[in-house]
Amino acid sequence: MKDLYPQPSWSFCFGWASFTEGVGAFSFCRYDPEWDGIDDPNREQNLLMRGCHIMCHEIGHQFGLRHCIYYECLMNGIMSAEEQRDGGIRLLCPVCHKKLK
Repeated sequence: MKDLYPQPSWSFCFGWASFTEGVGAFSFCRYDPEWDGIDDPNREQNLLMRGCHIMCHEIGHQFGLRHCIYYECLMNGIMSAEEQRDGGIRLLCPVCHKKLK
């Protein structure tokens, strides 16, 4: 797995998507518990679940959604793998869902 660095000034990136170009990328790297030295008996399951969560988040950006500030939502910004692990899997909130219609 490779870590993402979209710019030299960034220390890492969970994922990135363009609001206007319809392209995006993400890496499983930071979602792997082994990256943080965590022994997780459900490593593969949790890695896939967290990776799919960020992939859905990035697809939301491709549909023009920005980071949500209203509710606990799929489109909330994430600043660390720990925050993502503790936050669990989120769905779109009513505000973001309405923006897609």
